[in-house]
Amino acid sequence: FAARASRLVDGTILMPGTSRVATGNGVARQLGAVGAAQRLYVAMHVLAFVGTTLTLKVQSDDNSGMTTPIDRVTSAAFTAVGSGWAELDGAIADDWWRATWTFTGTSFTALLLAGILNK
Repeated sequence: FAARASRLVDGTILMPGTSRVATGNGVARQLGAVGAAQRLYVAMHVLAFVGTTLTLKVQSDDNSGMTTPIDRVTSAAFTAVGSGWAELDGAIADDWWRATWTFTGTSFTALLLAGILNK
């Protein structure tokens, strides 16, 4: 992730900041497709961490069941409290999005937000 403060983006919470203890998937949200002149912006914040590694992903699909998800953004492995930022250029026809996470350890709290905005 490159730290960047170039845009203020109205986003959707894909992963609420609640304590978790295992690998999992978030709830699918219909954020919308990313047009060719748009970008997906992702902010990730690890607020508490007792563990070895945590990797966060943003996936997209063309349906709410996320039956054929595609990984769009993958974080570097977090090993402590921290944050990350990612930008992904369109065009992406999928309009459903979710967070997923792979975790080894005792517990963590993270918040993941995503938004779509013109470049």
